[in-house]
This record gives sequence, C-alpha cells and structure tokens, in this order.
Amino acid sequence: MSAKAGIRFAPDPAGLLDRVVEWAQTDAGVRALLLLGSRARNEEPADEWSDTDLIVVVADPAAFLADASWPDRFGSVAITFVERTAHGRGERRALYADGTDIDVVPVAIDEMRTGLREPGPLSMLARGHRILVDKDRLLEDLPALVERTAGEEARLDDWPPSPVPFENLVSDFWYHAVWSARKLRRGELWVARACVDGYMKRLLLQVIEWRARATVDGGGDRWFDGRFLERWADPDTVRALRECFAHYDAADLGRALAATMDLFRRLATDLAVRLELPYPARADEAATKVVVELVEPVRA
Repeated sequence: MSAKAGIRFAPDPAGLLDRVVEWAQTDAGVRALLLLGSRARNEEPADEWSDTDLIVVVADPAAFLADASWPDRFGSVAITFVERTAHGRGERRALYADGTDIDVVPVAIDEMRTGLREPGPLSMLARGHRILVDKDRLLEDLPALVERTAGEEARLDDWPPSPVPFENLVSDFWYHAVWSARKLRRGELWVARACVDGYMKRLLLQVIEWRARATVDGGGDRWFDGRFLERWADPDTVRALRECFAHYDAADLGRALAATMDLFRRLATDLAVRLELPYPARADEAATKVVVELVEPVRA
C-alpha cells in the first residue's frame, strides 16, 4: 500500500515510509511532511539501493535534530547521526538493522513559508517531491512555486559560458595541476591526491557538463555533482575517466594527474572551438612543462 492514497510512490522498503507518515499524522508536534529525492520522482526513480529523503516541519528544528530517539519509532536503529546538507541545513540520518535508511531535514514552521521558497531548495524540489502531510496548509502553493522557479531558471541560465568564467576555470585547473605536482614531488601524497581527485575533478566535471550541453544543442539533463554521469556524458569521456583516478601511490598519482590533464585539455579545447571561446593555451603549455619536470622522476 502506498503512503498516501492517490499518489504513486516508488516501492516502500519494509513499509518504512508508511510508518513515518503514520507518525507524522498523529504527532501534534509535526505540522507537515515532504518526500523528496528518488522516491518522489519519475526520472531516475528509486531502486533497491535508494534511501528515503524527507523534510519535516516542526516548531523547534534544533531540538528535533538533537533528539536521537525518534528514529526508533520506525525500526531497529543501527546508526544515527547529524550532518549538514548541501544547502547548509542540519539533517539526521538513520540506518536500520534491515538496511533501510531515512534522511530527515527539520524546518521551522515560520521558515517553511520563506526558507524553502528560495531558488536553491526549489530547484532541488523540482527534481521531484510529494506532500505527504500538511496539517496547516503550509505547502499548498509549493507545487506552483516549484514549477515557476524551474521556468525562471531556464530563462536565466548562464549558458553558454562567457570568455571570462571559461578562462578562469581553465586557468584554475592548470594552476592546481602545478600545485598538485609540487605536493607530489615533496612526498605529500594525501594532499596531492586530495587535489587531483577532489578539487581538480570538480573543475573537470564542470567542463564535462559544459561539453555535454554543447554537443546536444543545450538540451539534455546533466543532474548535479556528477550524478548519473555515466548516462549523460559521452562514452569516450566515461572511458577516459577510468585512468584519471589514483591509488595512494606516488607513481600512480603521477599517472592519474597526467591522464586528468589530457582529458581536461581535450574537452576544454573542443569546447572552446564549439563555443568560439579563447582557450588559454599559454597557461596549459606553461603548467604542462612544469608538471612534466616535477612528476617525471616520480613516475620513473
């Protein structure tokens, strides 16, 4: 049985969502409950590995977040803790003994009227959301707001990139190629690998997203943070990524750095041609020369 009649949900593992909805309906302190994420969307819907993402509207989010006992209502809790979401909100996560899990973000009643009406959260909700409980009609205008925000973002989207942000990103990448090579040569593997497979990969991801968009006439859905990249990036790029990540080893890190540089260069120069943007070749050439000099002895 679905958690709410008339709404089609992804499969509810072990009836977890039904139990949460029943609690929200009967607990006077809970004023609204919102389902989001893969269990609330049609595109890339939930599968057997998906968790359950929820927003709960309460009077005191801080107290709710600090209370580690309420997840026990829904099953045998194996792990529970608090972390920050991408939008800086507190979130309690709970993993149950049967392997199911929930992520719950508490939001204040007053903030619900304003905080989730900003572009960032609304964009997240545009991926899919379902109103499960709304005792005070706090959320009745949310679907219309989400739809309107999605349309406004499409009109205001900064595409294609102008020369300044493109050149800045490319220069940023090449600067950190040298920075990583220096750390590697010094023997700081942790720091070097964190940059090569962390910071530099985020810059590479932006170029992958831009190029994917440039090759499909600005259409297509690239999701966020690299989600489902294997489905929307071109096959050659996906294959090349196999060589771009390193083991915790100096020689292998040097190899991964070189592979990352090669892929970034190929994509960025192709993108520059497609979008008629100036490519900072001097930065590329200077950085590559320094990196080769620094890393060659390590890879030997």
